[in-house]
Amino acid sequence: EPALSCYKMEREWCDEYEACTHHVGMAFTTSASSAKATPSGTPTTTTKTISINDLCNQDVLTNKRQHSICLEECSKRSCCFEDEPALSCYEEDKEWCRQYQACTLVGMTFTTSTPVV
Repeated sequence: EPALSCYKMEREWCDEYEACTHHVGMAFTTSASSAKATPSGTPTTTTKTISINDLCNQDVLTNKRQHSICLEECSKRSCCFEDEPALSCYEEDKEWCRQYQACTLVGMTFTTSTPVV
């Protein structure tokens, strides 16, 4: 119910759970049309969108700060890289997960019963 939603006040905290909207069918409830769950990777304080490929590129192999930034961003879709197949959302939403393919540069791997191409 929009009247009980805290999303507008606690947007940053709520956005940490954005992956749940894909994995377990949860959705953010808001009363304002502009207050909605933003896709992972979309900054909430700026208007410029930085892609995961910009954050997670070959620089992560030699730059500790870049590695840390990449890893933090990748954690927003942690269910895609879950070690336990029963907890992984990869099979349910491959396209959404594959958008973060660049996370493999920081050691994250998709858990799937079929090979990832």
